[in-house]
Amino acid sequence: MKLSVIIITCILSFNYGECRPKTGPTIIALPFNAVDDANAIISAMEKSSSDNKDKIVDILMSKTIAQRLEIGAEYEKIKNMDFKKEIEKYFNGKLDSDKNMLEILKTTTEFLASRLHHSLTKCDNEDYMSIMITSSTEMLRNVCATYQKEYNQEVSSDVNAHLSYDNELSGFINKLISYDIDEQRSDHAKVDDELTKKLVSAMPTKTMNFATDPFKTFAEQINEDIKGKNDFEDSACPRILISRSEIDMADIRTAYDAAYENGLEWALRKYYHKREQMILTALANGNQP
Repeated sequence: MKLSVIIITCILSFNYGECRPKTGPTIIALPFNAVDDANAIISAMEKSSSDNKDKIVDILMSKTIAQRLEIGAEYEKIKNMDFKKEIEKYFNGKLDSDKNMLEILKTTTEFLASRLHHSLTKCDNEDYMSIMITSSTEMLRNVCATYQKEYNQEVSSDVNAHLSYDNELSGFINKLISYDIDEQRSDHAKVDDELTKKLVSAMPTKTMNFATDPFKTFAEQINEDIKGKNDFEDSACPRILISRSEIDMADIRTAYDAAYENGLEWALRKYYHKREQMILTALANGNQP
């Protein structure tokens, strides 16, 4: 297979690509009881303490996003209160360690849409590129729909404004946004050669790292972020761990461990503290027996 075909297949089929060993997610759906977990959280929230907050983290971090939302729904049935608002109130949300609690209660599309919006409109970073290039077509389409709903603005408009200085890159990003999933290929084992040719010709050099070795590139982003002490909204490490934990975080962790002395878990424990450390190490290590 031509290198160009391999590259574009990686970009357009990244959730989880045909080009990589399927070592996959760190967080998987295990048997659980949403009612029991909701009652345990209610009991823990009766008293504000560090230990009780840790108990809630332990309950939620052993679950998938869908399971966390199910627990939240049961909580609301029992208490007749908004689960996310109650968690925000209980955890305060002013510290980064507590802000992550709010992020893990969002759907993946809500979370990525919020990070995409921040990257395109409020800061000078390339998070938007990482999100767009490494999202599957279906995920990207859903993120764009959530973006428009939440911010009353199309992603393409903010991309064009953010990249007004670079028509080549904005053109490439808009191509990724605009392609319909059914137009790309009839099944995930085949690539439309004509579409591949068009996209490869439009692809800027700076996007190639994600296409040729995405796990290594994610690992590099995590390492740079861990040691750079970025603001919470600009932080690549939580973004990658939260959004990739149910997709391919095991591959990213393996790439990090191979590239950096002591490995990812050691770095998370060294550079993060308290509940932020608990949340991120749980996402990195996973819940698999």
